[in-house]
Amino acid sequence: MKRALDDEADGAADMVAEQAAPAESHVIRMWMQNNHCGTIIGKGGVNIKAIREQSDCKVQVSELAPGAAERLVTTTGSIAGINKAAELMIEVLEEQAAADPAAATEGERTHTLKLILSNNQVGGIIGKAGVTIKAMRDESGAVIKVDPAQTMQNERVVSLSGTKAALVKAHMLTAEKIASMPPDDDSKASKQQRTNPPGAHGAPPGYAMQQQYAQQGYAQQGYAQQGYAQQ
Repeated sequence: MKRALDDEADGAADMVAEQAAPAESHVIRMWMQNNHCGTIIGKGGVNIKAIREQSDCKVQVSELAPGAAERLVTTTGSIAGINKAAELMIEVLEEQAAADPAAATEGERTHTLKLILSNNQVGGIIGKAGVTIKAMRDESGAVIKVDPAQTMQNERVVSLSGTKAALVKAHMLTAEKIASMPPDDDSKASKQQRTNPPGAHGAPPGYAMQQQYAQQGYAQQGYAQQGYAQQ
């Protein structure tokens, strides 16, 4: 009887260990206009809290550097969760625009997401002779462009533009492609994307990019993390 109880206890412990095992985590970073970041955060952080809860992701927004027009948004979680977070961000932006008479427009609104990817990831997105990026454009209906300029961290900006449906699809295809690629061990920035980088209060990766992006016109000079933008 004791042996049976021991076996049962061992089985229960194994089950708890299996349930407690962390799920595979991915990171997607993007530049976002400051006013859009304010909308995503919401009054008292209500919007970003809802996005975190509904997507089950960590969503962080950097502080606005003096003179900068964009801020860094970092989403960490499963691929499904990251895609859900992006969809919820777009929904919040659309709701805000719909409530503003000055922003009225005919037809569906379009949006742009500016993802920050390593050169290796960009190569996977483009594919041989551009076959992969063409297929992603055709399947999503979104405009997908790769910035030719790169930083000292061997990263580039990939812009996704289109209606909400097209943008969500393009973001999903991009995230799934990145997740399917082998680890980019030669890229320090990519290593940061796959782990929780060191920094004050778990600040998102991207600090080392600030001077290089400023030279390219992004004017990003600092990314100290705001308390309300931490999960």
